[in-house]
Amino acid sequence: MGQTAASPKYSLFRKRLAISLLVTIAISILLVLSPLSGLRIATTEPTPNTLGQVIGFNFTIDVQDDETTPIRNVTLEIYNSALPGTYNISCTNLPLTATTRVYSTSGGQVTIATSPGPSRPYGYGPAYIACSASWASPANWPTGQYAIKITVAADGTTFEQTRMVMLVGVPPVSPNLTMEVRDPRTGAVTTSGEVRRGKEVKLTISVKAVQGFTRQVTLSVSGLPEMVTATFDPTSGTPNFTSDLTILTGKKTKPGNYELTIKASSNGLSHTFAYTLKVTGKSYAWLGILLLLVLLVIGANVLYVLYGLSVPPQRKR
Repeated sequence: MGQTAASPKYSLFRKRLAISLLVTIAISILLVLSPLSGLRIATTEPTPNTLGQVIGFNFTIDVQDDETTPIRNVTLEIYNSALPGTYNISCTNLPLTATTRVYSTSGGQVTIATSPGPSRPYGYGPAYIACSASWASPANWPTGQYAIKITVAADGTTFEQTRMVMLVGVPPVSPNLTMEVRDPRTGAVTTSGEVRRGKEVKLTISVKAVQGFTRQVTLSVSGLPEMVTATFDPTSGTPNFTSDLTILTGKKTKPGNYELTIKASSNGLSHTFAYTLKVTGKSYAWLGILLLLVLLVIGANVLYVLYGLSVPPQRKR
């Protein structure tokens, strides 16, 4: 009795089963041989995430398989993902023992402190290596996505782990100016002064540039009372410069406290300084003292005359 030929459906099933077994075996082999199955690298989120500050983060190299030991070399790379060729640093040969090492790079100083874990059985090295990184990041690097890449060379195999993080650059400082008002007699900054009416007070105005400010600056003052004038010498200049301010009061200026505003302005940019001017009247105290002396003299003479009239003249013998 002859054999019955297999049905087409059965043959197709056997082919699919064979393919599924081959795929499963291939995936299993890849998982066994995959570097990730023998060694694991974990990196924490850096803090703070602002460039221009000291940024800290940790990473741990966890040995999963003795076949991956010993670890030969560890490299740390940090780079801007958009401009990796311009903004990048690299630290090679990181310490594998309990050591702290400092790396000076074009992108700032990096300090790595390593703390290995307990040894694995049979002298296979530490079970893990914990590293603490401290990066004095440059303030002139731009905001963007940055890669923290750890590369481990172990037993002829290279393991890599990259963590993408967002780092924020320092906002640029716009050109600006500062101004100080000083007493020329002492050189100290002053916010108030006293002057007798009819007299003058002198001040020194110091204007300085911030972040490369180069435009011409004009000086002015507001809040002056009646019969009071103010002159600058010079009235304008390019920072850094100083100007002498003279405030002249009139003989009939009303005594009192006056709030003045000294202003340095340039194309919509300005800086103000508040100054209190106290105007006093002329002193007549000396007239009062003189009047008192006159009264005393007159009183003494009156008493002398009255005393002389009250004593009778003596007769001659």
